[in-house]
Amino acid sequence: MDKYPVIHRVPAKFMELPRDHVNAYIVELMDCVVVIDATLALSSALDLRARAEATGKPIAAVLLTHGHPDHYTGLVAFPDVPRIASQGCLRFAQEEDVIKAPVAASFLGDDYPEERLFPDQIVQDGDTRVFGGLTFTFRDLGPAESPSDGMWIVEQGGVRHVFLGDVLVNGCHCFFRDGFARQWNKVLDRLDREFDDTTRFYIGHGEAPVGKEAIPLQRGYNDAFLNAVDALPDKSVPVSQESQDQVLAAVKKYLPGEATLFLLTFELDKAIAAHFPNRGFGMGAGKHFYLEQLAMIGAGKLDELVTAHYTDDCAIVTFDGIHHGRAEIKEYLIDTLQKHQQITDLKMEYINESEDVFIFRASVTSVGRGTISAQDAFYFENGKVKRHIALTLVPDADYEKIGTVWKD
Repeated sequence: MDKYPVIHRVPAKFMELPRDHVNAYIVELMDCVVVIDATLALSSALDLRARAEATGKPIAAVLLTHGHPDHYTGLVAFPDVPRIASQGCLRFAQEEDVIKAPVAASFLGDDYPEERLFPDQIVQDGDTRVFGGLTFTFRDLGPAESPSDGMWIVEQGGVRHVFLGDVLVNGCHCFFRDGFARQWNKVLDRLDREFDDTTRFYIGHGEAPVGKEAIPLQRGYNDAFLNAVDALPDKSVPVSQESQDQVLAAVKKYLPGEATLFLLTFELDKAIAAHFPNRGFGMGAGKHFYLEQLAMIGAGKLDELVTAHYTDDCAIVTFDGIHHGRAEIKEYLIDTLQKHQQITDLKMEYINESEDVFIFRASVTSVGRGTISAQDAFYFENGKVKRHIALTLVPDADYEKIGTVWKD
């Protein structure tokens, strides 16, 4: 038993071929294996499965750290295996699939699966799963490199093995497009507090495992980006090419290498705009706000959500009631989540935004309510929601009794 886990790093194809810069892991246990993260390219996912099967042991599960395509797309190679992730990871992966599938397909061609699979089992912060006699603990990190990051921890022989996706990298450039670098640094502070020098971190990009020395290196990289953004004299949107060049130069001064540079330069103008201090709501910011909303709901951080996202005198207006102020809004969100029980699918269909309004339509499927069409609008005042308009009709509401049915 003491010889396990045996952890195999499996490098896989990245967007810019033929470089292998995406890590998945096979955790070999006494009588089974667990796969952590699933790669991007179809060929890489099939290779990952073949390597897992080559151990001669059954694949007990695939665990996901977060919902970026280079970590979940390969789930297509594991249709018969439990696929486990947080609700926030699932929601974000489904959102990413709508946006990123055309981009990935343009790079990978036939090596990108036409149909994708998603997690089919949900875990919450602190939940555990036992495989091969060892306990895997999930910890929800909230927004960091993505809107909903998590880590899986397994301990044996006094050593903690921590799988945390892209929250740490090794000698590689990083992805700031989702707009959470300031929160990311807070997560790094948490890692610094919670883990000691014996911890082994298994990361999404670069040689692994790494130790705690990777934490200050990652913070320095994030700060190089944030300090360059804060120093820009022109903080107007759209972000100029000159401003982009200044930020890129500052980050490359900190890390001169080219590994995964695509992640840094992808939509760099929007990544910069999302990190402007006290940002207003120009194009792209409303979408970022909504992804942050989903991440906090998925992590169960409703107190943080209503404080960070809603004004003191906010109101949610729905056909089944009007909810004033943060306390009522929190109660409404708790009630809504209880009625959904578990959201199993979320597909964004349409969005639009102005400098102070964000509107969207989405298809939401849940255990409690089936599939409904969510049609919402956020009206912003000083960067927070002043009015949240929800035009969604839900199957468990008696609108005639409530009095919102139109009668001549």
